[in-house]
Amino acid sequence: MSKPITNEMLRTAFDEFFVNSATSETDREKLLAYLTATPHREPAVSYITEAEARIALATEFRTLIEQKRRGDGLFTTIFWAILFVAPLERLRQLYDSFKVDKGSGQMMLMMGMSRITIGLLKHFLNKPMSDSDYGLYEEPPVPKKRKTVTSDTASSASTSTSKEMSKGKKPEQVPDQPATYRSAKEADKARLRDNSQCIVTGSAIVDTCHIWPFASKNVKWTKRQTLLDALGAVYASEQLQQWVQKLSPEGEVIDRASNMLTLNPILHRLWGKALIGFEPLERIPNGITMRFWWLQRTGMRLSDRNIDITADPATLFHQSNEPGHISMVDFGTCRPICSGDVITVTAQEPADVPDFEILQLQWDLLRMTALTGAAEDAEDDEDDDDDDDDDEDRGLTPVLRDITSIMPTPNRPTPSTSPSRKEPGSSLSSRHSSPGKGITSPRRGENIPLRRHVQGQ
Repeated sequence: MSKPITNEMLRTAFDEFFVNSATSETDREKLLAYLTATPHREPAVSYITEAEARIALATEFRTLIEQKRRGDGLFTTIFWAILFVAPLERLRQLYDSFKVDKGSGQMMLMMGMSRITIGLLKHFLNKPMSDSDYGLYEEPPVPKKRKTVTSDTASSASTSTSKEMSKGKKPEQVPDQPATYRSAKEADKARLRDNSQCIVTGSAIVDTCHIWPFASKNVKWTKRQTLLDALGAVYASEQLQQWVQKLSPEGEVIDRASNMLTLNPILHRLWGKALIGFEPLERIPNGITMRFWWLQRTGMRLSDRNIDITADPATLFHQSNEPGHISMVDFGTCRPICSGDVITVTAQEPADVPDFEILQLQWDLLRMTALTGAAEDAEDDEDDDDDDDDDEDRGLTPVLRDITSIMPTPNRPTPSTSPSRKEPGSSLSSRHSSPGKGITSPRRGENIPLRRHVQGQ
């Protein structure tokens, strides 16, 4: 446990700083920027709200499950995470329905919701999925009668293919999925809106990141809707309808500026691993405010069974004095980025403001991911280098990259080259009071990793 920092210790450090021959003018400038900065911060105790009430409700659920002598399949990490993240009022309604249910209908509903929510987390993290993750179970294929290939039929097929190739044509192929391309125009709007800076650190080196993963567009809508519908048991129908409407092919916002944030590549990486998150706070004229969070881990795994669903997450969070935590600073002021930093993003065009509802969905899923260790379990299944399909914009799960050299993802179809950017007429405006142009590797720090503050103008 480190000693408390006293004013006397600070005065001594200041005196030594000014007399040290290694102190440069740049050092003095950075110190002045640090001391005069006024980051906008709000109290950030825990990303779990109303913990006491949730523990009490979880206790009631456990008692009722034990009384009914069935439903041990609910003593899982994912159901525990749902109890500590989903809207409390809806959870109470779920409990009331479960209590009066004489059969097994509600039990099956909750178990199905839990199973498909795991699929939703995998989808959100852009990880490999099977049909069972979508709640689909296909009948085994019926063996087809093997065709006998004669020399005549083989020769005919070979001749046909040769003729097509001799005419400069490729043999006809049916793609598994329609080609999906990223919109350079929408990415430009997001960059211009954020002044081509990271909204958290002020870094001039940024990725344009999707809030809801771009790779979701490559999944059939019927499967995506199945995942979202699973949340209907614990979210109000109005909220669910908004998510469905915005993410459906008809109202899709996935590849629009409203579904994008500009982040430093390191933060982009951490976002994809559910180490950071953005809590939407308030809609403001032509903008939105968000609270930045470092998402503490619990040490739980998504595959854990027979757990205590009444456990308080606060007792499981990794402690601040544990090694290996990451930190980040504001590139302009060198102030640390902390949980509770308020970020304001504004745009000239209302359509380009980050979407409040999609940010809320991101916030809840990231908290579930942090509680359950879903990001770590997903990494056990697949190497991170296959997470996404673009060098610069990797949805929520960025490819492992060095900050100075961005390598293309192997074994992935390369998206079409974006047309030259800088299209006129895009909206502009953002929140940084002092844009930082430098870039630095994250330093090992105390418990709470990164922190940088973005002020609205």
